[in-house]
Amino acid sequence: MNRVTSLITLIVALMSGAAVLAAPLPNAPWYAVVWERTSDTLHWINAAGEQLSIARPKVQVEVTDVRRIQVHMSPNGRTLVVTSPIQQGGYGIAFYDLESGQFTNLFTTTADEEPSRVGGAQFTESGSHYATALRSANGDWRIVVLTANGSESAQLTRTSPNLPDNFITDPTWWARIGDFNVDEGLGQVVVRLQLVTEPSTQFITFPSFTWYPFMNTPIAPDGLAFNPYTGFDVLPTTGEVVFPWFDKGGQSPQIATDANLIATQANVQSGAMMVFDAGNGRVNSAKWLRNGDWIGYRLEDGVFAEHIVVSDRNGGGANPLGPNFNRVYTTPDGFVAKDPTAQQLVHVTDLNYEARTSTPGSMIFQANGPFEVIYTTPAGAVFSLPSVDTPVVANDLGVQAPQAECPGAPAPRLSVGAGARVTFTDGTPLNVRQQPGGALVTTLQEGTLVAVIDGPQCLNGYRWWNLRMNDGVTGWSAEGDSEDYYLEPIMVTDLTISAATPVPPRAIETPLIVSVIPTATPARVITSVICSNSPAARVSVGSNAWVANINGTLAVYQNVDSATPLANIAPGTIMSVIGGPACRTSNNQRMWQVNVTINGQPATGWVTEGSGSNYAITPNPPRANN
Repeated sequence: MNRVTSLITLIVALMSGAAVLAAPLPNAPWYAVVWERTSDTLHWINAAGEQLSIARPKVQVEVTDVRRIQVHMSPNGRTLVVTSPIQQGGYGIAFYDLESGQFTNLFTTTADEEPSRVGGAQFTESGSHYATALRSANGDWRIVVLTANGSESAQLTRTSPNLPDNFITDPTWWARIGDFNVDEGLGQVVVRLQLVTEPSTQFITFPSFTWYPFMNTPIAPDGLAFNPYTGFDVLPTTGEVVFPWFDKGGQSPQIATDANLIATQANVQSGAMMVFDAGNGRVNSAKWLRNGDWIGYRLEDGVFAEHIVVSDRNGGGANPLGPNFNRVYTTPDGFVAKDPTAQQLVHVTDLNYEARTSTPGSMIFQANGPFEVIYTTPAGAVFSLPSVDTPVVANDLGVQAPQAECPGAPAPRLSVGAGARVTFTDGTPLNVRQQPGGALVTTLQEGTLVAVIDGPQCLNGYRWWNLRMNDGVTGWSAEGDSEDYYLEPIMVTDLTISAATPVPPRAIETPLIVSVIPTATPARVITSVICSNSPAARVSVGSNAWVANINGTLAVYQNVDSATPLANIAPGTIMSVIGGPACRTSNNQRMWQVNVTINGQPATGWVTEGSGSNYAITPNPPRANN
């Protein structure tokens, strides 16, 4: 075996696939982010023009079909959410931290679920939570609330308990998100959802409801009943709504009979106030602009081609844009308008432009092909992304990193948090160094078991991993060369614990208790771990366990100390306990390795037994909630 035996001068040490370049973003009161689908790139633009572009971050299991991908961004501009089809079926909802260049959470849908295209996803104004609406082919649906790091989740379905009597559970109706924010009085996130069906007329309104995902309160009727297909917008700082109203028969005393108009409503209890009466024209796609000072909407009046009109919030100064513009998006100082014909983005800061002009403001972006505006800094938010770190960290939630290659090294098989073993080849020990290519620390005999705690880094044709030995010593070793692997992955359940074989290191700081029960058959080793933030152990290796009746879902992690979960599983899910226990470093909770079925596919991961005195898993099926 050709081991690395000489001291290599460390000239440049680059983490393979890791963030190696932090591209700064100039400080600006707002940014727009554009996604060019054809080239699959993201562009950051402010009033001075384009400031930065990167390839869109991708998850390794993603099926790259840009027609089916959705991209969203948190109000402060720091968190990117990519919803894409994945190889095992269904969709993955991946959270990506733009500043650190890492994915932080990956939520997977069932194989037959798709994200809703209308009202499908939204962040709270603070960006603390993200909600998405999913639909199944059989008519089922759910709204799922998630956090970027996977620490919290909840869901609502058409069969959830505590639904009001007027809640429509017919499969031809489904839920969409009307508004998602934080109830300041209760300090709790609240989803205002609508039940919708395929519209038969523009005059229809849809029932709406209020749901507090993390409170045990009934779903209550709500007044956000506007038509999502013609479009409405909620101003996040005040809750005011702007919307098209098609009034037939004089339903409102404030509005003329048989009117097609734009109206505003201060809250769900107040009446509507007319902004613009289109007469026999058609209006739709109402938007708040300039932090609520202006309103933009689309008008088709039979005289001119369909076009966008912008006015002040009371209807004054109404000025149409040229028909070359099809979308407008808010900025604190005005709006940006999309011209799909010229593939341009134009910035407008006053309403004194020439009516129906094709150049109402300053051109700030020229695309090379079709593009979407996925973000502009909304009212009340502060853009706080100082830089974008790229490329993506390899093996982070299965990420395919643009620069993850390490020329000369074999394909990576190890992963952080997992075990490894020195391969058996020609008897040559494996060198362990202070850093990739650095000074020699020790050597490891073939068959030695180690824990992988960091990496990889690529240097001089080798992919290096940071290892922890059984005696606590750490160092870096190469995974292999073009001919051989020096290290191979090994599962904890594959290990034979005996005096002749080193016990694999555990990432815990608390005592490991091992006792042997006398028996006529070969000795059975029972292990337990003292974890101060978990209740007394009730499950054991070789038994089954169920997810308890918890508020939300249970996170499944690839390894004991993985930062983000592989998936989330619902209460009542059965699993087989195959390994553990071990203490999770971040919260000192007892973790067990389990086999479980996720989205119809077998999976292996680690779950917590519980927190404090509360159990997350139980040795018996949980009782139904009464």
